Amino acid sequence: MRAALFSIVPYERPVAQKGWPVAAADYDAETAQASMRRALDFFELADEVGFDWVSVAEHHYAPGSLTPNPMVMAGALAQRVKRAKIALLGSNIPIQNPLRVAEEFAMLDTLTGGRVIAGMLRGTSNEYVTYGVNPAESRERFMEALALMYARGPSPSRSDGSVATTNTARSQSGPAPCRSRIRRSSCRSRAPRWPSSPPSTGSVPGWR
Repeated sequence: MRAALFSIVPYERPVAQKGWPVAAADYDAETAQASMRRALDFFELADEVGFDWVSVAEHHYAPGSLTPNPMVMAGALAQRVKRAKIALLGSNIPIQNPLRVAEEFAMLDTLTGGRVIAGMLRGTSNEYVTYGVNPAESRERFMEALALMYARGPSPSRSDGSVATTNTARSQSGPAPCRSRIRRSSCRSRAPRWPSSPPSTGSVPGWR
């Protein structure tokens, strides 16, 4: 049996606004800094007492989570967690550039000496609103992004802009680090769908 510590790195102070998204006015930098230091201390303690994994996730404008970019948090963890594997439950690859994500995972894998577990997720509908991406494209974007991250050689990716999340060429390097330690979420055949008009968020551009 294996034990893992998972933390969303919570913001450790109540906020006046409930639900999503949370306004920037509810954010206090000192509270956030203290929250992150406390989370790092917990992860380090988990490593010291023998946990097999420590895990972080990706969420955007969430009241309970301070890790919109789990790669950054994992970089900090690499300096504190010396033995346990570091699992990332994200990146949410349908809303990211998959080649950039692959490069960041490779950097983390090098920093940690091969202790990274790469979790590839689709995320929830609110994550798509954050980036102005139609969630109905979620599954197709996910599968295409995953294929790009696994690919070898200089073959170009799709560039017609219909679904592909990047126009750049595939990585020309050899097998990517941590390839054997990639985990992915289940992909239901039916993607989540919203009404023809997306929910209003006040300032989200680029709805497709």
